[in-house]
Amino acid sequence: LLITEIENRKVLFSEYGGDYQSYCRNSGQKLPNIVVALNNFSGFAEQYEDFLESFTILVRDSVKYGIYFVVTVNSINEIRYKIAQNFKQVLTMQLNDASDYSAIVGKTEGLVPYRCKGRGMVNMERVYEFQTAYCHKTENQLEFLRTYCLEQAREARNFARKVPVLPNMVDADYFENEVITLEHIPIGVGKKALNAECMNCANRVIYPVAAQDLTQVIDFAKELIRVLVKTGETIVLIDSEKIFPVETGSCCRLINSDLEAFVQEIFYEMVTRNNEYKDAGLDVSILKKYEEKILVFFGIKRLYEKLTEDGKEKLNVLMEKAEAIYKIHFVIIDAVSQFSNYTYEGWYKLHISGSEGLWIGDGVADQYMFKINKITTELYDEVGNGYGYVIRHNKPILIKLLTSTKKEEN
Repeated sequence: LLITEIENRKVLFSEYGGDYQSYCRNSGQKLPNIVVALNNFSGFAEQYEDFLESFTILVRDSVKYGIYFVVTVNSINEIRYKIAQNFKQVLTMQLNDASDYSAIVGKTEGLVPYRCKGRGMVNMERVYEFQTAYCHKTENQLEFLRTYCLEQAREARNFARKVPVLPNMVDADYFENEVITLEHIPIGVGKKALNAECMNCANRVIYPVAAQDLTQVIDFAKELIRVLVKTGETIVLIDSEKIFPVETGSCCRLINSDLEAFVQEIFYEMVTRNNEYKDAGLDVSILKKYEEKILVFFGIKRLYEKLTEDGKEKLNVLMEKAEAIYKIHFVIIDAVSQFSNYTYEGWYKLHISGSEGLWIGDGVADQYMFKINKITTELYDEVGNGYGYVIRHNKPILIKLLTSTKKEEN
């Protein structure tokens, strides 16, 4: 978050002198300063050693961009010189060894803090002794501070931006502040970037979702339906496995029987849209009167098994000849082994390139359905069913998936 903020401010300030003060003076605009308080640096350094290099860069560059750090340590040896040299203002409370004062605040000429609570020393052109003041005359300082902060928060209009964290659970409600459309359908949260990862159905005919086993996908699929309903478009769930029903909302139609009739119905609907488009001389505006539809196939192989030969043929033609402009889109969810039965079908070769889709659970490095441009050792790690990889332009991004089952983090 801080590195991104510095990069953004660096670009913003570049035309106005390159630093925070120049920007405010020359642009006529103001940005808030950011103050970061880190209590107990040694604890941070011990737990997050991998971040020390980033921390060094942050404290080195931050002041120029209006970002300030307040850091506490328990002794003078707890913070490396490479980091400490970036702090131009240093103060100290009472120390056990009087000789340490000069190492922190400079030449003291024998001055040491008087032995009473809250006494310390600071160098401000010369060394001064100071007395820390109580924030309020009360016996319970901590309780006063809590109450004071709550009162300030209730009256405040501006707040520090929340630090993004990986949530314990990702469900449809987690994205209540997202604008959910066919172009922007949240399917999880990126584990590294911590942003909403989405799939785009608006310009695609088929979006594939695969896993080693279909049972791994159930919790995700149930919550995906809740998210799709939030698009406001018509959702049709074809549940050939009869895993559902779930509470899907008024604009979601559940089909788990008489699958033949439904395939015939949607086939002739597509034919109608196609014919009107062709008769209009390929004028796409003729299709504006039709609603967008997302057909979610849960178990494609089982669906085929329940169709007659005529139904199978119509389903093949339906998906092969479909175009995104006809406003009928397919999300196909099944085990990877079941997808492999259809790799020679026209619809598969035309609409499933292997460069886009969603993989759920472990085994992404061992599958061949999605073509990944670079297989790394991380892709062999066990991630569990609560995680998956959104494949975008052949690049896998690890995400914490939508789920309808509350699970605790390890």
